[in-house]
Amino acid sequence: MADTFAFHRTILDHTFLQARTARILILAGADRLDNELMIGQMQGKFQMAVIPGVGHMLQEINGQPT
Repeated sequence: MADTFAFHRTILDHTFLQARTARILILAGADRLDNELMIGQMQGKFQMAVIPGVGHMLQEINGQPT
């Protein structure tokens, strides 16, 4: 199961980085970035917003705009 998850995540990361549109990645913690996304963020391929202190349900737990 872990191999399947890693395969799908790699495909999704690559597809996200290759999209020819404005992109933002919203994360609960920057520690979840893999190498491909970290390199893409450093190269300015997408905007990243880290919102600490929230879990999987970002819109429900922290519904107030910042």
